[in-house]
Amino acid sequence: GRDALFLWCAMSGRLERQLRMRQGWFSSIAVSWGAASVVSSSGRQILMWDSRSGELKRRLEVEADWAQFALLDGGDRLIVADAHRTLIWDLASGLVRTLPHEGGEEGVRSVNRLMVSAGGEVAAACGAKMRHGGGAEQIVKWMAVWDTATAKLLHRAERREDPAATPH
Repeated sequence: GRDALFLWCAMSGRLERQLRMRQGWFSSIAVSWGAASVVSSSGRQILMWDSRSGELKRRLEVEADWAQFALLDGGDRLIVADAHRTLIWDLASGLVRTLPHEGGEEGVRSVNRLMVSAGGEVAAACGAKMRHGGGAEQIVKWMAVWDTATAKLLHRAERREDPAATPH
């Protein structure tokens, strides 16, 4: 079912562990290098599991019903982007740092992709937001790039589109 996550050994094909949700269901997962940690999302929560014991170690509340996330530093940090913010979560200490917002607070925003460089030094996200105003709607597609060590915004780009001019 959607309330259980099965961890299999890739080498032997043997079931190693089963993680169960008490409420809700798993919607996304990420596994750390070496598989010591598993991160999952369920509704407005990001959950950090110890894959060896099956114990739920930490829980982070997000502001949207969905989030994009990726592990950094072999699973020591997690970058999370939802419709309201992008942040880096230090999984050992629990410290959460919010990254600079990529284009103002107005409009309804979505995050379509979150990508991390091979070494985890740089993260990029892209998406779209709908702006309402002056009787017209406008779609703004955006992308942002951050330095994950300093949480500094390195680059931001936007492109505006008129939904009425876009063919369906």
